[in-house]
Amino acid sequence: MTIRSTIRGLLPDVPVHVANGLLGRFSGLRSPLWYLHGLDRYKLSDDFGFKLDTPSEDHDAIIDRLIAYYRRLKADAVHRGIAANLDMWTWITGLHRPFVEMLDAADHRRIGETLLNIACGPLVVGYLDYESHQRLKADRWARKREAKHVIDKLISLGEALACAPARCVEQGAWEYHNDDIDHKKILASIEEMVGFEIAPPRAGGGTFGLSVGPNVFCMRDLIAIYVAARLRQLLPHQKERCIAEIGGGTGSLAYYLVKAGMGRVSVYDLPTVGIVQGYYLMRSLGATRVWLYGETKSDTAVAQVKPYWTIADLPDRSVDAFVNVDSLPEIELSAAQDYIRLIQAKGKHFFLSVNQEGQAEFGSVPQSVVYRLVERNGGFERVYRFPHWMRRTYVEELYRIL
Repeated sequence: MTIRSTIRGLLPDVPVHVANGLLGRFSGLRSPLWYLHGLDRYKLSDDFGFKLDTPSEDHDAIIDRLIAYYRRLKADAVHRGIAANLDMWTWITGLHRPFVEMLDAADHRRIGETLLNIACGPLVVGYLDYESHQRLKADRWARKREAKHVIDKLISLGEALACAPARCVEQGAWEYHNDDIDHKKILASIEEMVGFEIAPPRAGGGTFGLSVGPNVFCMRDLIAIYVAARLRQLLPHQKERCIAEIGGGTGSLAYYLVKAGMGRVSVYDLPTVGIVQGYYLMRSLGATRVWLYGETKSDTAVAQVKPYWTIADLPDRSVDAFVNVDSLPEIELSAAQDYIRLIQAKGKHFFLSVNQEGQAEFGSVPQSVVYRLVERNGGFERVYRFPHWMRRTYVEELYRIL
């Protein structure tokens, strides 16, 4: 038995990627196997730093809207009898309890401060940086590891979009040095290739990433750019496209889908995560361009934030494409299967999945595999399946909804 497996045995109900961060010196985050490129010789430089978010002119109004949104969700959940699932995300949202207490108390000042410095606390555990903000601040080696993850994703995005040729380990040219990577040139090529602005969201105070002028790109931004470009490629001709994302993280994909001109974009997620998404999108796109569930309908809103249980309210065949990135396998099995059923019923054209298939156990129950959920449900035709360009051992699949 290894030291890692022994420690994992003591943490059976902690999500595996969170436990990895707690395992300190034994953490898989330090393994070069996490990278898709030869980055052993890449050194941390002054090109990396932490994002600063400052209050916008409508900051107070944004916080008021988010508090009202939370109150509506609580009432709606009680009215519908919504119960929490017993899965990895239950554990993660358990870390949100201090923030929930602020919301219950309508503590405007503390809520605002928390959202301005969102990456500094537990609200984004599991879907922003790999390393915690505290570790990144205190540990140069942690910053170096995180920087390598960002650079790895930047190189991958350039390769995926044919902005640069992919190096081949069989042909010798594999290792990357700092001088081999012109960040600004790569980003400019990516923006030209995708055809939309790729500046990252303004929100995300405390996020660590690649600093380019006033912008800080974290690895999640680069992954979101890839997925947004993929969806834009899949639905190039529809004038009034409707995209629905299940489990939207910080809202970065929804942000880039709007930037890509993808029509109406809706994000469905857990209530506290929806608060994060609402803040990210209002702060980054402008408050008038975002609609929160339960508000008066808006003619100017292009992004919508809704609780996960409202997917069932959608008309059949009303969504051009559903997308899920890095969450369905971690959702409790019956709930994940129900999502697939709803995707098939409510979707019109495509379901895009980018997920892992590691089947790690949570509470002695293995995580699910998307293609098995799809096969069990029926009503889909696989268009393609291949290793995801952006993350090692993740799988990208596209299904046509029948």
